[in-house]
Amino acid sequence: EIHSVADCRVFLALHRWAPMLRRAGIEEIQFFSMLRPNARVARSGRRSGHASALAIDVGWVRLDDGTELSILEDWEDRDRGERPCGENYREDRHSALMRQTVCDAAAAGIFQVIITPHHDHAHRNHLHLEIKPGQSQVWLR
Repeated sequence: EIHSVADCRVFLALHRWAPMLRRAGIEEIQFFSMLRPNARVARSGRRSGHASALAIDVGWVRLDDGTELSILEDWEDRDRGERPCGENYREDRHSALMRQTVCDAAAAGIFQVIITPHHDHAHRNHLHLEIKPGQSQVWLR
């Protein structure tokens, strides 16, 4: 299926992230899509990373005990405009686990664009993780 196609650099980034996920007890990530030809960023109209197969939208994770966590249902304390990484979030351990793995990926520079449910309504149900070749700065929202 076309939505399961990605640039190999996305797979390499996921491979770099995998040890962090495993340490957190995350056995599997499940996604909505990767390649979406002609995908555009809603606000600007520019080509999305999905149009070049450089992005993945993660909707769920499965823990090593079989528990499935949904970004929509289990990512808590998601006030718009707040930084997704920081302290003093009002959340349970599952939400904290997902948030920490995303913050760890950001700190390691694994993905250059990370959009969380804090950004806007369109990202309420997934994490947008994108590779920007040649860019080292991480854009985290």
